[in-house]
Amino acid sequence: NKSKNRFLSIYPYDHSRVKLPTDEEDVSDYINANYIDGYDEKNKYIATQGPMPTTIDDFWRMVWSENCGKIVMLTNVLENAKIKCHQYWPNEPENVLTSRHLEIRVEKSLHRSNYVLREFKLKQTKTNEERTVLHFHYVTWPDHGVPSAPCLIAFWKAVNRTPVSLNGPMIVHCSAGVGRTGTFLGLDVLVSEATDREKVDIFKCVSNLRRNRVNMIQTRKEYSFCYEMVKEHLDIEFIKKNLS
Repeated sequence: NKSKNRFLSIYPYDHSRVKLPTDEEDVSDYINANYIDGYDEKNKYIATQGPMPTTIDDFWRMVWSENCGKIVMLTNVLENAKIKCHQYWPNEPENVLTSRHLEIRVEKSLHRSNYVLREFKLKQTKTNEERTVLHFHYVTWPDHGVPSAPCLIAFWKAVNRTPVSLNGPMIVHCSAGVGRTGTFLGLDVLVSEATDREKVDIFKCVSNLRRNRVNMIQTRKEYSFCYEMVKEHLDIEFIKKNLS
């Protein structure tokens, strides 16, 4: 499966890897993706690498088979003249991307200062079943850095408050699916913990993330940013509570 890994050092652990359906002879069950637990919910997320030309079909197969309603993308397609992720959706509403037995259309796009929200319509050509999948694309995360905490929290809130009809895991990816992806998932887990317990254990959170996917939260800067994000969120909630 080497050709399906964006980086040779980033691979999915066997115990938590997503296995694709193999109901056709010419397909593999392999994708570089892992189930990740939420604060109090098993397999709440799927962390994965950014799709490559050789894995776009696998990516969409995962979206469909796992009944996913939200995709969070934390990288741009191109950063500093380097391809970080292959574009896996069509550019225009009138265009259709065909991926094996799926047709993918962009129904509409909403552009905000730090992200783009796209609504995808997926159609299974064998059965004509259609599903709506929301694509939250954060576009201002600096390469090898961290974004503004208030901006990322605003994005996180937009992701969480937008309802979807599908109840599968939320897919989160960047390029390798470990640094930015781990940081975003850390925010979601830690805010849930803070809301429930009024305290957080960031070391334990990162350890749990790394138990299910290699190298989650890669750098000291990303680890420190987890503290900053939690503090920012709690400050905002404290102000709101005292103003109400």
